[in-house]
Amino acid sequence: MLICFGSEYFISYKNLTREKFIQASSVAENSWAEALMHRIYDCLLGNAVNVIEEYERFYAVEYSTFEEFLVKRYGITDKELDAIKKNLPKDYILVYGCMDSQGDYNTSQLMEFSDEIVESVNEILTKGEKL
Repeated sequence: MLICFGSEYFISYKNLTREKFIQASSVAENSWAEALMHRIYDCLLGNAVNVIEEYERFYAVEYSTFEEFLVKRYGITDKELDAIKKNLPKDYILVYGCMDSQGDYNTSQLMEFSDEIVESVNEILTKGEKL
């Protein structure tokens, strides 16, 4: 599940590879749409940080709970925390990213300002996890 907060976002997923993401997008091979989906995947997951692993490796001593870590380290609101907790099953990965840091301005702008694209990516994430 993709949860956006402006240019920052969290994604929870399980076993989602680039290949599964592209396959779930149902785009034609070697098409412009396939290239766009590669760019969207790279924009979202290319430099994203696994925050569960980050917490466990570096911050578990400093913060008593994972939720406290998310609020204090990433500055999220209670509403955003509720959205993350609601969409984070126990065996899923949670990653954090910032579209502004991806180096692909056009793709990040597309993601940041288009609710339809975010909905489509969520559908692809859901479908890709089932492959």
